[in-house]
Amino acid sequence: MQTDRKQAYVGSTVVKILGSKNTYMAVRFILGGIFLYSGVLKLSDLAAFAGVIEAWGMLPRQLTDMAALVIAFTEAAAGAGLILDIRASLGTITVLLVMFMAVLTYGISMGYDIDCGCFSESDPEAQAFHSLRQALVRDLFMAGMAGFLYLWRRQKSHTPVSWNQLFTHFIQKRRPFS
Repeated sequence: MQTDRKQAYVGSTVVKILGSKNTYMAVRFILGGIFLYSGVLKLSDLAAFAGVIEAWGMLPRQLTDMAALVIAFTEAAAGAGLILDIRASLGTITVLLVMFMAVLTYGISMGYDIDCGCFSESDPEAQAFHSLRQALVRDLFMAGMAGFLYLWRRQKSHTPVSWNQLFTHFIQKRRPFS
């Protein structure tokens, strides 16, 4: 009897923690921060990131520079958007994660031992060894975080703001200099 009460208490506490706005915000900040950080690192050295994309051999050389720019910018923008809780940011991150996991799975199946391109060439994991499996596990964990955010939003009937709402809010709050 005592054990049942203890388990019920622990279970209800876990549900409260997972259902709290603070947990939602923490997961949002962590996942968004990872993508913002990764995107900014790639943007800071687009040539190196384009080289990583070229090493994968999945795109013609003429497209690797553009792909590097688009991927890096999208990561940074989606990460910042998720931190600010802007609509479509979580969806963009989810699409990126699915794309990254597909590429990593392809690399693993082909037996590649190359940099995943996840962060930058200064990434300690990339310098030490090229573990595509480790990167895939990391992406699966981040996909779980995204899934948590989707479930939390659905459970709480939460709708993130749109870019338009965000800009309107800041324009209305702005005061002229006196």
